[in-house]
Amino acid sequence: MLPEMTSRERVLSACKRKGYDRIPIKHEGTPEINQIIKEHFGLKNDEQMLIVLGDDFRYVEAEYIGLELKRFLEGSIEGYIGVRYKYIQFEGGRYPEPV
Repeated sequence: MLPEMTSRERVLSACKRKGYDRIPIKHEGTPEINQIIKEHFGLKNDEQMLIVLGDDFRYVEAEYIGLELKRFLEGSIEGYIGVRYKYIQFEGGRYPEPV
């Protein structure tokens, strides 16, 4: 068994197929579900939540400064690469779904 790795080491090693101490974990939750998790554990922010959940990934994103994204009458919007999304409501919240 490999010694315990940092999240960065784990993700990079898994991407290179060199082995890892455990499978890297990525949490994806709607804002509503994330809020429930933070309240349950008494957490103040998303970073604390990701640490508690054992999430190994973090996003680094540049601010979008391109052309204004198209909005359509039925409520969908065009994403960065031309895919249209519409927010779908469900019991635990809402999320953008490709349409």
